[in-house]
Amino acid sequence: MRLPRLFRNSSTDRVRDLFLGSTLAIGAFVVEAKGQTPPVPKNQATAPAVPTPAAALGGENDLPVSSTPGKMAKLVDLANRYRFVERYPREDGRELPGSLGAYRVGLIEVIKDVLDQPQGAPRRSESTRQSVFIERATEQSGLGGVIGSVRFFERYLTKPEDPARMMGARPLDGLTLATRYRSGDWPMLTSLADRKATDYEYEVLTRQMVVSQLPLILPGQAVRIGDSWRVPRRGAQALLGDPGVKGDSLVGKFNELRKEIDGPRLLAVFGITGRTPTSIGESAVNAEVFFTFQPEVPPANPLGRTTEGLVDARGAVTEVRMARTTTGPLPGPGRLRFQSTREVTMQRQLNVDVPATSLPKLPPPSKFEGADASLVWFDSSKRFRLEHPQDLLPLERPALAPLEPGSVALARTRRQVADLIQVDFVGKALGPDDLKAKLAAKTSQMKLEVIKGEEGWLPEADWPNQKVYRIEAAVQVPDAGDNPSSRSTRFHFDGYLIQTGQAAGLLAIATTSGEAIATYRREVEQILKTIQVDPPGASVAK
Repeated sequence: MRLPRLFRNSSTDRVRDLFLGSTLAIGAFVVEAKGQTPPVPKNQATAPAVPTPAAALGGENDLPVSSTPGKMAKLVDLANRYRFVERYPREDGRELPGSLGAYRVGLIEVIKDVLDQPQGAPRRSESTRQSVFIERATEQSGLGGVIGSVRFFERYLTKPEDPARMMGARPLDGLTLATRYRSGDWPMLTSLADRKATDYEYEVLTRQMVVSQLPLILPGQAVRIGDSWRVPRRGAQALLGDPGVKGDSLVGKFNELRKEIDGPRLLAVFGITGRTPTSIGESAVNAEVFFTFQPEVPPANPLGRTTEGLVDARGAVTEVRMARTTTGPLPGPGRLRFQSTREVTMQRQLNVDVPATSLPKLPPPSKFEGADASLVWFDSSKRFRLEHPQDLLPLERPALAPLEPGSVALARTRRQVADLIQVDFVGKALGPDDLKAKLAAKTSQMKLEVIKGEEGWLPEADWPNQKVYRIEAAVQVPDAGDNPSSRSTRFHFDGYLIQTGQAAGLLAIATTSGEAIATYRREVEQILKTIQVDPPGASVAK
């Protein structure tokens, strides 16, 4: 489930009605940027049971064999302290002892959603996603944490398939993607293949467990069996695949130690449990983490500190089994709620031998910006497509108030600013009067004074294969009540009529509460210039 993090604000609610004409409260993106967080309901999420490994969609041999040892026996060791470390090669190519090279990951996610409905029984759905990819950590921070990686996807399967969101090529298959992780924010992606990533692929990738950052959930000091520790916020974000996780309320515990029967390796079993606020609600988490290593006695300490009873455990997380239940309010009026349960099985095969060309180095930061990193959005009715930045994303709306086919709404929050653009495909020829009528109908419902700006046809030289008419205006929206002296938010908006030379047209409305109006307008118009009507290759993947 992907829901925007929402809360109520009178001015943004009214602008929502103005531009989207729905009862769904999407106005939260303004206030989220101000640092306010919706209250988390207490004691709503019930801790789920750790799942058994899920069956592979393509058969038993469709997932990589985990590097977790097979036959093992329980080892009782209450005296020694274990210092768990997972290392990656340095950026200069030097490999530290026990550092990891490329590895293969198999992920199976079973997602079960329950959404309250205004009338009748809750709506239930269940889906399964399976990913197999090879990954190499390619960039680290000064503290040794992974902040960049490159992944090559060997397989991606989903059941049931969602044809409306899988336009064009089969999602992820054969795609090489570079990822740059950002603290407290969604990662940035760029495709290293001959095509750009789609919105669907972006959603799948950014909400997966971040395997290369799982070392962040390990204890920060040496521990004995039975010891517990607080899982840092960034570790919880990596485990849950959600940078919206706040605080360090999850607890890790060294539950068990096992020894390989026919080899020298040991396996540490950790439990990760607790409740934590996330980007969409409160999550109850129950996970088992398997860390495989070969024990070493650390060298003598030059400062004379004792190392007796200390074991260096250099290895890697080779398997995770996690269940997570998230509950929260659905956006919009009333007391409707949702519950989403996600069961995740991760298997990791270490030290995979792959050609350097399959996993190249991380591109420079400039490749994660602008047109190089834009995402492709396909209309589910196959009428048109467009490209947009990764921080201006489609607003996924539940069944309470879905957009019509042939429409997309993109939203973004940043530094107390709300940006929104909606594009609607209309299956007939349009003129400027159609755009004026659409805007007039919306503003009249709001009973707000409209400050009119310029309007007219834009230079044809700037719009190849399109003819575009733009109307500029602004509204002052009171934040609360009808008192003219009360605080208000000014929203600037541009309306666009787009003629493509075919017997159809598009209407777009872009709005922002920011001061950089000209900059946002250039960004919006760059998006509109990427629109293709009846795009080639817009067929459902088989």
